Amino acid sequence: MLKNLDVPFSNNVLEQKAYELIRFHARKDDWTPALPIPVEAILERTLDLALVYEDLSPLGESVLGSLFPVERTVYLNENYLQSFDDCPGMQRFTIAHEIGHWQMHVNQAVLSQGLLFGDSDTRIICRDGDRDMKESAADRYAARLLMPKDLLQEAIPCYNVQTSSGFRRLAESIGVSFTALHYRLGDMAVQHAW
Repeated sequence: MLKNLDVPFSNNVLEQKAYELIRFHARKDDWTPALPIPVEAILERTLDLALVYEDLSPLGESVLGSLFPVERTVYLNENYLQSFDDCPGMQRFTIAHEIGHWQMHVNQAVLSQGLLFGDSDTRIICRDGDRDMKESAADRYAARLLMPKDLLQEAIPCYNVQTSSGFRRLAESIGVSFTALHYRLGDMAVQHAW
């Protein structure tokens, strides 16, 4: 059920996969792509995945979210509700991260056969700070899904990203954290002071 990740996904492939999902959602939901990207709608209506809040502490203290492919469910750790509220964009990034796992690491074609082969309990777990190859790919995918290059480039001129306040207003307007925006702009080689 889980795809074997023999080689890492390139940033170009991740960008393409994120754009494909955004375009698919736009057609399906009769939506014109714009920031902020509606990741919950994409998760629930386009990918037909459920979103559930649950105590995930038995999986580990630093678990923010989990994808259970057989159940077609993304779980967010209810113990992080305050953190999700305190850090704008953290919950949206976690959802986008789990969408990344669904898109890249789950073989949906054989998902229903998972029960036959005994891996029905397989979960993909998102631990804060985890840096393995799959987690890194899911993070990079999430950044591209939440901040598609063309839409982000259109938004940047409306804000002075050379100032902290302008940078923060841009992050807030597109529903991402300061840190996520910082890394995404750096990845796009956009000059900014923060």
